[in-house]
Amino acid sequence: MGERPIGDRWAYAGEVVSVFFVWLAVWAVYRYIRSVSGVDETAIGPLLSVIAPVVLTLSIPLIWWRYRRHERGIPFLITHRNLFTSVLVACAAVVAFFIFYYLSYPVLLAIMGVETQGDLSFWAIWRAESATWLIATTLFYMVIVGPVEELFHRGFIQDQINRGFAPIFGILIASVVFVLGHVPIDFMVYQLTLSEWGLRWLSSFPFAVGMGVFYHWSRNIWGVAVYHGLYDWFLTVNNLEYGVIGPQLALSQYYFLYFVWFTAELAIIIAFAYAGYRLWWRGSRPAGSLGFLVRGVSHPTSPDRKWLFRVHAFLTKRPFVAFAAVVDRFPRWKPEVLSLALIGVILFGNLFLTGALGSVPPWGGPPGDVPGPWTPGSDDVRTLPTETEHGYVYEGETRDFAYQQGIDRKYISINVTLTWQDEAPPTRYTNEPDTLRVDLQLDDGTVIDSLAVDSSSAGRVVIEWTAESPVRGEGIIVSVTAVECGNMVPTLSPLGLRERADDGNNFDMAVDITIWD
Repeated sequence: MGERPIGDRWAYAGEVVSVFFVWLAVWAVYRYIRSVSGVDETAIGPLLSVIAPVVLTLSIPLIWWRYRRHERGIPFLITHRNLFTSVLVACAAVVAFFIFYYLSYPVLLAIMGVETQGDLSFWAIWRAESATWLIATTLFYMVIVGPVEELFHRGFIQDQINRGFAPIFGILIASVVFVLGHVPIDFMVYQLTLSEWGLRWLSSFPFAVGMGVFYHWSRNIWGVAVYHGLYDWFLTVNNLEYGVIGPQLALSQYYFLYFVWFTAELAIIIAFAYAGYRLWWRGSRPAGSLGFLVRGVSHPTSPDRKWLFRVHAFLTKRPFVAFAAVVDRFPRWKPEVLSLALIGVILFGNLFLTGALGSVPPWGGPPGDVPGPWTPGSDDVRTLPTETEHGYVYEGETRDFAYQQGIDRKYISINVTLTWQDEAPPTRYTNEPDTLRVDLQLDDGTVIDSLAVDSSSAGRVVIEWTAESPVRGEGIIVSVTAVECGNMVPTLSPLGLRERADDGNNFDMAVDITIWD
């Protein structure tokens, strides 16, 4: 990982981190241009999604490596060492985490006292989509997202910093910048608030730390790349719901869920990676340790180490060690072929279980009218709990509110009621009316209805939209715009009173959504 001496290790680590921030700035500009240009609505959008992550993410460290460091080769450690065993550990760990994820969900809801309807179900959205969508999603996460992000964060940042520092230092730095690297998409695409972004830390940081420990012990980038790709793919293809619509949770409850899930994920990754380390990978890692490797467990010296001795004795049984040793070190077994076969088993096994256990929507295709029988007033029609908002909007500003985001629904009716009160003008002034507009649309940009109303005292906008047949969508967006805020003008101005500016107004909003199950 480099032939030239690094000199001052702090300066070198600073350079490595600066490469990340250069990439982050370039990536933010790319995301901004892409969001405002409308290119995603053309055929170029999917092509950019494939090319841009590879080119932008890997080219910047390569340029630094060649023209700043004057090094040969590439700044990534790509090795055949421990190939199959690292993929084996990755597959086992990600399956273990998602089993915990699915089984713990109803338990955690019960602990929080959340009332839900129905039973736990697996939502097999892939069966409502085309095979092309499934194949493209699989290739995107397994061939692009997993390898590229792991090569950059673990194979470059972590390894380069660890040339001058203890492993734990490189792991933590790489984990922090991994979370920061999602800032452009979090705020430009998902439009998260700061409090919502805290959930990103609760989920991504333990994930990144686990990947760093896994990579340090295995010394093979493909294991963590496979885990990363499978993890993202599982979340995309499988959508967990409890009951019909899922619970309506407060932000604090989401924090609790994420804390439990991803603390468990960190424990699972480290436990499985440690098992791989004890069985197969010792001697295959850089100098130094993480500081928490348990040494001497094969010869316990005190009663509190007896359980460690039992774990060690189990893991080092000859059949386990011999199995991986043969696969990883004997060429005729072709670890690459066996690794791909194992990944395929996990992918198709997940699809099989999801298809067998999951509920499948009886409709498909793009958002729009849903075919099939529908009787107004039937038992399949439900009104979701009323959503309420209170906010302030400045003149010319638009505030967006998203509901049921990321959950496929068949909408029958949506009622929006927006109310506001003009400010009381001071003596000798009258208040010109404020005009507020409400736009109702699906999350794909399809406008359902729009209405603007002004009033000199109290304003009220009511949108009552009803579909002739249910309309499919993955979310509802309600936009509130202050079209014009009338100034306060003097009723009598012998002293030359001037107008007073009116820059915005408070509003209250209630949203009622009726769906067809």
